[in-house]
Amino acid sequence: MLMNNSQVPPSIRVRTSTTYPVGERDSQFWQIATEVPVALIYNGKPHAVMMATPQDLVDFSIGFSLSEEVVTSHAAIEEIYIEHDAEGFRIFISIDENQIGPGYTQTRTIAGRTSCGLCGLAELKDAVRVSANQVVAVDIPDPAIITKSLHAFSDAQAMHQTNRSVHGAAFCSMDGEILLIREDIGRHNALDKLLGALSSSGLSRNGYLVMSSRCSFELVKKSIVFGLSGLVTISAPTSLALDIAKKANMFLACQQGPNSVTFF
Repeated sequence: MLMNNSQVPPSIRVRTSTTYPVGERDSQFWQIATEVPVALIYNGKPHAVMMATPQDLVDFSIGFSLSEEVVTSHAAIEEIYIEHDAEGFRIFISIDENQIGPGYTQTRTIAGRTSCGLCGLAELKDAVRVSANQVVAVDIPDPAIITKSLHAFSDAQAMHQTNRSVHGAAFCSMDGEILLIREDIGRHNALDKLLGALSSSGLSRNGYLVMSSRCSFELVKKSIVFGLSGLVTISAPTSLALDIAKKANMFLACQQGPNSVTFF
């Protein structure tokens, strides 16, 4: 059962801004993305505090729980209860402790920044852990299909169109159609929101991801947990991201130009 006892504040705030084109000064309203602390608490035990956009928080809590391997299945999540006050958000997640994963014991000692998916991990082994059974099938779309999804992705980022300050993560079918999209100020949060929505949707996971960020290895790890075929980003992968993807038979690609894609 999913519960929410408070009204979520707007994900976008409006304020006056001033731009300075050559020879002119123009005051206008600018829509600013909201950034708030979000605490994830499992069975009454604080686990992590992430800086996030307060939208799709149920999706976020499900995606985080699964991609960080706090639980081994969606069914292990029994209840989600969200509280909101002046300090931020607290997400209380009741889970079946018979279905906990290796991520359950990895509490974070400092808050997770919007740019970092590993902040606060105390052990090096936890940072690069990829389960041995997380191997996906090689299934690489035609470059024209990837380009099609990249073009559609730009138009589908509704929040980014208004504030230019959030990341997007989309799940695409193997023919390049965008089936789901989520946004957040943090790229890891955007991906967790998307993965949570995907887990709840009942859609086949025979597809790939498109993201408006660099390809860091944490994003690859999260994608592998969900058995996805590939990850397309706007920049090339890091060496560790590429190494992990190759071990899992997962393709990585980046946008080389308006109509070109590079595969790794």
